[in-house]
Amino acid sequence: NYDKVWYGGKIINAKDLPSDNCNSPLKVTAELTSGWDEVGVTWFNRLQWNGARSQAEKANNGAPKPSEYGPLFEYKKRHYSSRFTWDTKLSWQPEFAYGVG
Repeated sequence: NYDKVWYGGKIINAKDLPSDNCNSPLKVTAELTSGWDEVGVTWFNRLQWNGARSQAEKANNGAPKPSEYGPLFEYKKRHYSSRFTWDTKLSWQPEFAYGVG
């Protein structure tokens, strides 16, 4: 039965589950690119902070839970903390290899 699910200790209609889109409600990004032309080196950096969010996700490793409607999937609200990520890339394009790649 895919029309009903367990959520918050109750059986509800699956369409009434809180919607989520896996996006953070707030995101801040800073980028910095540094170049050293004399040696052909460029360094790209991006620091990103994503705000905390909550969403409904399957519980019990996705195993159905028994109910009077038959086996139903159980969902629980899960909180995801805010987080920082740092992406960096270093590229080198020496003069002797100009145009290659």
